Amino acid sequence: MQVKQCFVSAPGKSILHGEHAVVHGKVALAVSLNLRTYLRLLSTTSGEVTINLPNIDTFLTWDVTELQPLLSDLTGEDELRLPQACLKLELQRLVDIIDSIDYKKKKFIVN
Repeated sequence: MQVKQCFVSAPGKSILHGEHAVVHGKVALAVSLNLRTYLRLLSTTSGEVTINLPNIDTFLTWDVTELQPLLSDLTGEDELRLPQACLKLELQRLVDIIDSIDYKKKKFIVN
């Protein structure tokens, strides 16, 4: 049995504003974090999909035939929607305000 493997990594992010707005084609403000997420995909001939999350003690397995009905809604292509120009200007104004803050004089409380 030949096993194919793919390993990917992505930086962490935090969405400061507009998390749900992007679903409606609006803009959001996000920042990257010094954290990474890792994913290893293994292709086998077992006919199963397995998710192993050792940090939270979770191991789940499904037969591929059980998951096929979940793909029925993915037959069409999503329409690409770009943010509107006025929203880009609002986001730029927000970035300008953030850039003008003197953080040495501010106190931040993180709960």
